[in-house]
Amino acid sequence: MSGSSPTSKFSVTDAGNVTLAGDLTVSGASVVLPANSIGPDEILSTGQTDEYCLTYETGDILEWQTCGAGGGGSSNWRSNLGTLSPLNDTWDLLVGANATSSAKAGFLNINSGTPTATVSAGAAGASTLTATGILGTTAMQSLTLGNATTGNVVLSPGGVTALTAIGTNLTGAGNLTIAGTTGLTFSGTGGDITFTNLEKIDNDTDGTLNLSTTTLKLTGGTTLVSDQATVVAFDTTTTSLSMGSAATTLNLAAGGALTRAINIGTGTGADTINIGTGATLADDINLGGLSTSHVDITGITNFAGGTTY
Repeated sequence: MSGSSPTSKFSVTDAGNVTLAGDLTVSGASVVLPANSIGPDEILSTGQTDEYCLTYETGDILEWQTCGAGGGGSSNWRSNLGTLSPLNDTWDLLVGANATSSAKAGFLNINSGTPTATVSAGAAGASTLTATGILGTTAMQSLTLGNATTGNVVLSPGGVTALTAIGTNLTGAGNLTIAGTTGLTFSGTGGDITFTNLEKIDNDTDGTLNLSTTTLKLTGGTTLVSDQATVVAFDTTTTSLSMGSAATTLNLAAGGALTRAINIGTGTGADTINIGTGATLADDINLGGLSTSHVDITGITNFAGGTTY
């Protein structure tokens, strides 16, 4: 079908397809289109893709526009293989408001900076997780790991377990170095230190430090000092104080001008006090360092080995 010119302007095929060489003007109130959504698959337009939308423009014109650039029905999103993303890949994404200060959640610094995911509680602050692995809060909120349904919390730097939190207990897999100046403080009742071989330092009674070990070894010129008037160093049913095989000096009440007493075996039981026994070399036992010193011996006294008075 044609007008005054012999060139075809309008044609209808046997299949019912209609081709217009120019614009279509409808004088009626509406144009009826298919019930399904209108897109490039329903209305063909050479070179158009799924990122384009059919829009209604000024002058009653239907026109293909990049989604978001046209009038009604536009979108700032694109879909691809089941995913949804903003049309502009440099935009931040906010949920709940259109400003980072009031949004409830967001993905920030998409165009520049360190990408950050944030969940906000409004003025109370927010929690953030950055692409560099920093988990934090804002507004000086506490950062809590875990809740009532959380299992163990494991710290594994480099893929190696270093610290495990199980309920209120902490288990460290390596060494603990404390660089503070106030030392190590146990605030709970019975703050014990237990070693693998069952040695234990316990503090079950205030003011008493119990060492549960068969051998207490002091090396490096160790000095034991007490500023108390009475010191009970050994108070068990069977106690042995052994000093090493090297040259050893045990000083009791040495130094100073105070008057002191050294009591050995003053209990109610039958005590045996051995001094200088079992030696392969001669032992010297010195009692009293001045000519005015007194050595008082009460009871049955046996001297052997050529005693000289």
